[in-house]
Amino acid sequence: MAPRVSVIMRTQNRPMLLSRALKSVSDQEFTDYELIVVNDAGDPASVEQCVSEIPEPARARIRIIHREKATGMEAASNAALAQTKGDYVAIHDDDDSWDSKFLTRCVEFLDAHPDHVGVAVRCDVIKENINDDGTITEVGREILDVDRSWWTLTDTLVASYSPPIAQVVRKDLAIKLGGWNECMKTQGDWDFSIRLLAQGPAGFIDGEPLAHWHHRQSAKGNLGNSIFVASDDHVSANLLARDRYIRDAIKVDEATSKLGEVVQVAEYYKRLYEALHQQVDSLHTALYQAHADLRQTIEKSTVQIEQLRQEITNLHEDVRELASRKTPTQEFIDRAKAKVGIHGSR
Repeated sequence: MAPRVSVIMRTQNRPMLLSRALKSVSDQEFTDYELIVVNDAGDPASVEQCVSEIPEPARARIRIIHREKATGMEAASNAALAQTKGDYVAIHDDDDSWDSKFLTRCVEFLDAHPDHVGVAVRCDVIKENINDDGTITEVGREILDVDRSWWTLTDTLVASYSPPIAQVVRKDLAIKLGGWNECMKTQGDWDFSIRLLAQGPAGFIDGEPLAHWHHRQSAKGNLGNSIFVASDDHVSANLLARDRYIRDAIKVDEATSKLGEVVQVAEYYKRLYEALHQQVDSLHTALYQAHADLRQTIEKSTVQIEQLRQEITNLHEDVRELASRKTPTQEFIDRAKAKVGIHGSR
């Protein structure tokens, strides 16, 4: 019998993180799933070792695809998608994690909403460091887009705010869309999301975070996040994808009207950009003035402190001078002793 959910996990030479991700899946309350691990030309032995450490019956649900040549995350996803058997598909990257109720809640929602193309859950960002001894230390945690309680095409067109770890989608639609764009080194998840959401509405499960997006901002190489180690690629890939979609919209029979729509949208974007730029300039001006006022206040305070310090120094000198003098009473006693020939006490 085919599983309800196919989980795709892409990995490459980071067994420490892979072990945590495998445990995240094996700890799910919902067990009617298959897990396809795609080793994108990494060390096969380390992947096999990590999988062997997962106890049965969870280990029996895991299949491994070893790729001899690294072709990127999107191609790895498509290689797994071609072998999936489930009704729903989830991407679980090898450095992220789920709450144990993630699959249960997502399957329940999609079963109850057959018109929805997918569902996203509330997600948090876990900030962590990789220690010299290979252990992982959590250094912070925050809710991702705390004010947003939906997953829509309108917002996703602006920016990707729901990471793959927080989503479950219908497999038939993923296949219909041709999977993930293998030409994109980064931003493939955003590109897939806008194509998916263009097909229909998606759900959102609010409440406590059921997905955990792990960030290691200081990590380099294989242990880093692409959003940090390849940040320039993310920006350029996003812009190039937008250009491609605009060109596709123009290359239709009614090219002139489509171009007019594109130009109109661009004009709105320009006006919004200019308005935001003015606000930023105003904010910079206000901050500059506040900084100047604070600096002036500090300079005045410095002068006053120096004056006070000088006054305290003068006061100390006056006290020492007074202390060195004899009081009138003491002087009278000394003269009296001299008259009677008393030179000391008995």
